[in-house]
Amino acid sequence: MRRYSEIRYTYGTQNDLTPGEEEMRNSFSTNTENMGETTNKLFLLNWKNWTLQARRPFQTILDILFPVLISLLLLYLRSKVDPELRETQYYEAFCTTPIIIGSLPFLCPQSSQKISDDPISMILSLTGGNGTPFRELSLLYSPKNPEIAKMMGVFKLGFNDVIAVNNSEEMASAFKLNAKKTFAGIQFDESYSNITDLKQIKNFRATIRFPGELRFPNGMDNDWQTEFIYPPLQKPGPRDPDSSTGAYPST
Repeated sequence: MRRYSEIRYTYGTQNDLTPGEEEMRNSFSTNTENMGETTNKLFLLNWKNWTLQARRPFQTILDILFPVLISLLLLYLRSKVDPELRETQYYEAFCTTPIIIGSLPFLCPQSSQKISDDPISMILSLTGGNGTPFRELSLLYSPKNPEIAKMMGVFKLGFNDVIAVNNSEEMASAFKLNAKKTFAGIQFDESYSNITDLKQIKNFRATIRFPGELRFPNGMDNDWQTEFIYPPLQKPGPRDPDSSTGAYPST
């Protein structure tokens, strides 16, 4: 004889429910009613929209065909534009100013033969020299520190003067007062003001501050346009394809 387990469900009346159970049941009933009302409103809006579309068949056809026609027109115009193929362009290697003279062949093996073997002449040629406008300009840096002063001393060969200030605020003020005679400002981290050995720095941090306008005009665009995040006229490829060191900031 088979035995069947009997499961009985007891449905209590409203008086048998605890206050918490009654609150849960009322909340569930309210949510169910709200969902039903929202669904009815959705069906009502869709029915109204379909009715309006059916009454205006010409407009309905245009609504469907217009995006398709625009896409086909764009594809047709794109097929009529011939792609411009550019030949591979190779740029000549260039070298920045080295701090350690002996490392020049290692850092710049391509251009080491083009520079004079005389270290003083080499630094003068790379940093401006006596015969260029850079010799009339000064270089600022912060903060004041004997070790940083030794490192910055090499730039005295290329600039009129290398001036140390206490902090970045003083450097900004000095830059504004004498902007025409100041080439740039090198702002080192403020924590370097009391350092006694630069070898202790694992991650060297510095910021170079330049003026907001070009010092030597190049045509009509003499502004660096720093108020823009992106160029007003974006074009593909390098900004100046014929320059090995990059384009002017205003281009």
